[in-house]
Amino acid sequence: LIPIAVLSLFLLVSIIFLNVRAKRYLKISGFVVGGLLNVMLVMVGFINGSVHNGQTPQLFSDTEWNMYHAQVIDAPELKPRSIELAVRILAQDSAGTLKAADELVVLYLQSNKKAEQLKLNAGIVFKSKLQLIAPPLNPDQFSFKAYMARQGVYRTAYVDSMSWVESDVQTQMNFRTFLKQFRFRLLSIYKQAGLSGRELALMSALTLGYKDLIDDEMRSSFTSSGTIHVLAVSGLHVGIVYYVIAYLLNFLLKWKRGALIRFLLTLSFIWFYALLTGFSPSVIRAALMFSFLLAGKTLNRDSSSINIIAASAFFILAFDPFTLKDVGFQFSYLAVIGIVYFHPKIYGLLTIKRKLIDKMWSLCVVSISAQFIIAPLSIHYFNQFPTLFVFANLIIIPAITFLLYLGGLILLLSFIPLVMSVLVWLVKWTAWLIFLCIDFIDGLSFSIINDLYLSIFSVMLMYVLILMIIGLINTRNKRYVYASLISLLLVASHGFYRKVSELNQQGFHLLCADKTSVLFIQDELEVYLVLPAQDFDLAAFYQFNKHFFLKRGCGFKRLNEIAILPEEACYHGFLDWKDKLLLLTNELDLKSKQTPNKLFIDYLVLSNEQRLSLKSMQNFFDVNCCVFDPSCKSWQLDKWKKECRQFDIPFYDMRETGALQL
Repeated sequence: LIPIAVLSLFLLVSIIFLNVRAKRYLKISGFVVGGLLNVMLVMVGFINGSVHNGQTPQLFSDTEWNMYHAQVIDAPELKPRSIELAVRILAQDSAGTLKAADELVVLYLQSNKKAEQLKLNAGIVFKSKLQLIAPPLNPDQFSFKAYMARQGVYRTAYVDSMSWVESDVQTQMNFRTFLKQFRFRLLSIYKQAGLSGRELALMSALTLGYKDLIDDEMRSSFTSSGTIHVLAVSGLHVGIVYYVIAYLLNFLLKWKRGALIRFLLTLSFIWFYALLTGFSPSVIRAALMFSFLLAGKTLNRDSSSINIIAASAFFILAFDPFTLKDVGFQFSYLAVIGIVYFHPKIYGLLTIKRKLIDKMWSLCVVSISAQFIIAPLSIHYFNQFPTLFVFANLIIIPAITFLLYLGGLILLLSFIPLVMSVLVWLVKWTAWLIFLCIDFIDGLSFSIINDLYLSIFSVMLMYVLILMIIGLINTRNKRYVYASLISLLLVASHGFYRKVSELNQQGFHLLCADKTSVLFIQDELEVYLVLPAQDFDLAAFYQFNKHFFLKRGCGFKRLNEIAILPEEACYHGFLDWKDKLLLLTNELDLKSKQTPNKLFIDYLVLSNEQRLSLKSMQNFFDVNCCVFDPSCKSWQLDKWKKECRQFDIPFYDMRETGALQL
């Protein structure tokens, strides 16, 4: 990295010299200076990316139980089986010696009132075995490990109620911790005002960026209606803060240096609000854009929307290049680009004299513009498309805007009981209208199209098509007509190719599920899904592995049709696939499988239900490889692995290595 850094510095000095001094004596084109500048930016990006990618966690042992001193950095979050708690480890207590540390860890505490009452910035001492977050065990599955790593979290641990205690550990107070505490104080104002349940969850997400109160049902309803974007603090929220503060400070423009003071105060409020609401990519983008817009107005300079968008993206990625992988970053920028470019084009197609109808038409165009450009990426990530998003946004966005103003007034006027009562009454009725609309749309069978699939190559082709359409709109050149038709043909051809490929796919996958395994067999047109038990939750399993199944042409409806039980797929536990013989040993009695001669088994799949030792199995089978499914207990694995080494039998541990694919 040092040579690249030195070279980057040399290029920067060269660019300044060429642009300022040598330009007077040498005929140097802007292309040379621009080229050198781009090379320098690429090198700086490489350095920055390497630095961020090199941030590895401290080497805590994942095999030893140790005592740790930590600081609570977020409020406890109630989970079905435990309480999730984000902490920062400050020290490790090893044999009575404190070793300083600094690492973010997510703990899962045994559920009890003591854990629920832990406060932000509290000290905690716990004893546990920290473990690295496991990678995805099935192919094409969402990587929780990569998601948490982008947030600087690499380890997790379960702590029972007897293994931790709240302590007076000297914790670190920083500006971010202060902001989180301030946000919880504002949240308590909503609670004291009488808001609860879904109304409280909605208001806390809209005004404070706090989404922990939103349950899965509420999130699903907003997703189905195509209005999930309103729950993320973005341009709408920051824009209201900007216009309100700028309007209230207009009196400063009468002063000699009032414009500068107004600029600095408004900028401070915008960035304070961005930090308060969590500093997500969407709110950073909005804060940067409004900062540039405000700077342009203060200097009496005209500003280009596209340049402002590009500049804000540049600053975000210059700070952390890996933000580009963030789904929120991608959606936020694509949506605002779609609105900035397509809104004037589509809005100008109709001239409406009535002001209210004209505003409704403008709002519809905003929804269409944003949805048009994010649709390919949305389908790729979430495999669904909302059909009634225009109708939903027409009602929800004005109501949400009204709630934002009400929320701000509640926080500012909480000391006046009568005003508070009126404001809370308005909030409850507005929230009731929003949920009525959302629940109605969610209840319609045609409100969302599920089980869609677009590969990353298909997404790229669709964005090439969108770029060709933009070129056609800008230039009206017939070459873009041909290019658009060719792009459309490529999209259709690739879709046809994928459908044909699905019919010819072959594969044997023993997939990991929650403490069990699921067998998925695909042999061209014949597809089977072997479930471990009759009461297996197929819907939940499908949600966790949706990309895997859709990539192979199997939606949830088809999986329901092809799902069978082991006794329907196997003969006494035996399964023959492509000259490979497998034995699924879910039964305790192996005597029924005894033959005069030893039977050669390619894969012996062992589960928790099998209690016999490998030594006794050796009397019946000549095993090529042992497979341990996720239901196996640790003591069973230790025993069987020891026996495998003793008899020189290769083994495959699904809990460590993931799904078995043949």
